[in-house]
Amino acid sequence: RQPENSLPRRFAVSGCRTRPNHHTPIPTMTAPNPKRARHIRVLSHQDLSPNLRRIVFHSPDLADYPFVCNGAHIKLLLPLPGQEVPVLPEATPQGPTWADKSTRPIGRTYTLRGYDRDACTISVDFVLHSDAGPAADFARNAAAGQTLGVSAPAGPSPMLKPAARYLFAGDLSALPAIGSMIEDMPATAAGDVLLWLPEKADLPALPLPEAVRLHTFFGGMEQAAPPAATGRCPPPAATPSPTGTTAKTKSPTTTNATTFWTAKIKLSGCLPPCRQPETTNTQSSLIYSALSKGHLTT
Repeated sequence: RQPENSLPRRFAVSGCRTRPNHHTPIPTMTAPNPKRARHIRVLSHQDLSPNLRRIVFHSPDLADYPFVCNGAHIKLLLPLPGQEVPVLPEATPQGPTWADKSTRPIGRTYTLRGYDRDACTISVDFVLHSDAGPAADFARNAAAGQTLGVSAPAGPSPMLKPAARYLFAGDLSALPAIGSMIEDMPATAAGDVLLWLPEKADLPALPLPEAVRLHTFFGGMEQAAPPAATGRCPPPAATPSPTGTTAKTKSPTTTNATTFWTAKIKLSGCLPPCRQPETTNTQSSLIYSALSKGHLTT
């Protein structure tokens, strides 16, 4: 006879839990998908320059965020008009999906600039565009407690691949990605960084290796006229391209002795001397013009 308060013999005590015998089904817990979308809330913001604002977001749900490296791209989900909180998608093998497509929030792609697992925070830099876009409006009026959604990070890993020489080019919206990769550069790295910024106050202190040169161009589109649409670049030289030379561009192309590969970061363009400006956007053409006219400063 068993004591009145004892467990039935078919159970054994293990720590603070009881373990049933093989006839009793064992409940299982499914771990949450680390690549799921999450709600995040504005914790604080800091103006890095007249046109760039860093916003820090917090959520306990970021404790298992699948962070790999800064510079990865993320999708921010902004609430639709009339919503306080965006509706998050369901993670499926085919990607994120919304049961009711009419509730799909406004999505914008940004660069992950910082992640703190202990503090459960992420940092994102926003360009304070003069035009009234939803993301720029949010950043300009951001207040503590506002809720957004965020996807898991994506993109190449590592963002910065080993190369004998690097070439970066971009405007203010590309600066977070370029800055992240510069911070990961080895001290022996060599190359060039071309930045087109609205004003000198937007230029941060970049930890450039000694052999990496910085070229800056300041001002708006009125500062340089794009090359004529009929202008053609000379064909590349017959010299075979050496291996290990890398630049970040919008599309892969080989020209002269430089090999370009695609990095999925938001760049205005990377314009070597024989890149055809008519295949790029307006800002890329202006950088090309500035290069050809010697307007870029070292």
